[in-house]
Amino acid sequence: MATEATRRIGPARLTRAYIPGERTVLLVHGYGSTGSLTWAENGWERSLVRLGYGVLIPDLRGHGGSDKPVDPTGYSPALFAGDLVALLDELGLDEVDVVAHSMGGIVALALAESSPDRVRSLVLCGTGLSDPFGTRDLEAERRFLLEGVPMDDPRQSALLEAALRVPGADPAAIAAIAAGMVGQRVTSVPRVPTLVVGGDRDRLAVDTAEYAARIGARHLAVAGRGHFDVLRDPVVFDRVADFLEEVSP
Repeated sequence: MATEATRRIGPARLTRAYIPGERTVLLVHGYGSTGSLTWAENGWERSLVRLGYGVLIPDLRGHGGSDKPVDPTGYSPALFAGDLVALLDELGLDEVDVVAHSMGGIVALALAESSPDRVRSLVLCGTGLSDPFGTRDLEAERRFLLEGVPMDDPRQSALLEAALRVPGADPAAIAAIAAGMVGQRVTSVPRVPTLVVGGDRDRLAVDTAEYAARIGARHLAVAGRGHFDVLRDPVVFDRVADFLEEVSP
């Protein structure tokens, strides 16, 4: 298993886990999670290594053991992507495949846009056309996170409560991430092979098929899975592994 290390990488202090390999897969988690919680605990790290891949699993800024700015200006797709470029430089990785979940898909798209020579392929799980933060009451979220004021939306408060239980969670950073990322969509079409994965019970990314069609990507519809448990479906991993093998140089 990968060993986590925290160090200053570029402008940010990031926690990351890395297992070297000839072909490395960068695994990017979503909002309110961590690399370990999303990828190691769901078996992706172990399964990719078993197939012979290297794996790189960072905690994005604002999450886990990484730096946690509490100003919304500290968060944007470009800033997240810049951290990842600095991480690749630090490890001497010229090119990676990127598998991302939810908000991590926006980060992965920003990385592919800003540094297309560093991305071999993209897998976007639970990432669609809609702005994941644009329909939310961010002021109500901020008051819930920082002042404990109850929210009218029980589903949203449940999601935030789950984020607060994640190791290393900082309520002020969680609020700042949402405020910084609202309206931040990457509209460019990736120039690398791309697979979009969506569960048919996903209520946060309901338009993954439409999004895949718009950018000319492949789409994998997963029956009976929602936004988070889609990563626990062994069929999803197998199909992603097939995709990575197919686009192998």
